[in-house]
Amino acid sequence: MIKKKGGNKLKRIHYIGIIIVLLVVVGLFIMSPYSPLNKASITGKSINIPSGYTVQNSTGHSLEISNGSNTINIYAHNKSNIKSAIASYKNEHNKTFNITQKDIPIDSGEEVIMTTGNKYNDTKTVIYRYWFTKNKRVYDIQTYNKNPETEKIVKNIISSM
Repeated sequence: MIKKKGGNKLKRIHYIGIIIVLLVVVGLFIMSPYSPLNKASITGKSINIPSGYTVQNSTGHSLEISNGSNTINIYAHNKSNIKSAIASYKNEHNKTFNITQKDIPIDSGEEVIMTTGNKYNDTKTVIYRYWFTKNKRVYDIQTYNKNPETEKIVKNIISSM
């Protein structure tokens, strides 16, 4: 039996190549939208976390995500009607904020109402909340940053639930 010199080295190179390919595939899966690392839950509802955002804080009824420059809070309410939840919110905060509301269209056709809370005597403090229902429960997504990208992220979160 004749042994070829260097035969084992060729096999090691194949194994290293296979391992590198597997690591690349696993890395791509982890970075993909299908990764379990890109999900969080609130009141048992799974939410897809937008790319670039991480969970900062989570309780059973609230979730805070951030990308470092923009923070988004998601709250679950013990109400099943958007209008009554917004009325309670306005009643609770109407002495410190001027709160307006408008309907926001989203592709899934769900009812989403955005409230804008401008703090009296403070032009810098503005709170945007997007109210919607899922499985007979009212949720709201709160942000202090209203721009087209944030609104797109909010709509994607709502659709992902």
